[in-house]
Amino acid sequence: MPPSTASPAFAPPSTASVTRCYCVPGTPQARSAADWFFAADNQGCRDWSIPWPPQHPASTDPHVWLTEDPWHDENPERILEAEPLSRFLLQFTLHEASGIAPFNAWTLVMPVNRLEPLWDFLRPVPLSPFLPTYGADRFYAAPGLLASVSVDENQATVAFGALHRETLASLRRYDFPWARFDE
Repeated sequence: MPPSTASPAFAPPSTASVTRCYCVPGTPQARSAADWFFAADNQGCRDWSIPWPPQHPASTDPHVWLTEDPWHDENPERILEAEPLSRFLLQFTLHEASGIAPFNAWTLVMPVNRLEPLWDFLRPVPLSPFLPTYGADRFYAAPGLLASVSVDENQATVAFGALHRETLASLRRYDFPWARFDE
């Protein structure tokens, strides 16, 4: 664990063409003595931290804080994540994996009832929605396939990530409105 007096805050890359998140390489940086910063969006619009030093030393799974616009706002908004660190890291990894999979398919906005056939083969990952103030993505999995589903009362979007092209190709039969489909 880092000492409570760490080096200056990490600065995000100045140019970014894709919104991706990443765990900060090397030693995590601290924004202040009260935060241990460990992950960031590469466009500098949010980062994640845990309290440092730990508020309850016996606790091994601390709360995670999302900070909105940490580099450009003098008083950035902080939001408590629903999951503790261990489960948040699973969410974070699933979010990244769905975006950087070798083969991707993304739907346009469509009615929620169009998702019904997916529940026959996708299994829910038992985590809270990821980034609830944005898309509130829920994760689902099937062999070789990861799905990130964002749903409100009437509309939905789905992002699929697959390890093999053939796994993704089987989704064509659902005739979703595709924004991207790697063939």
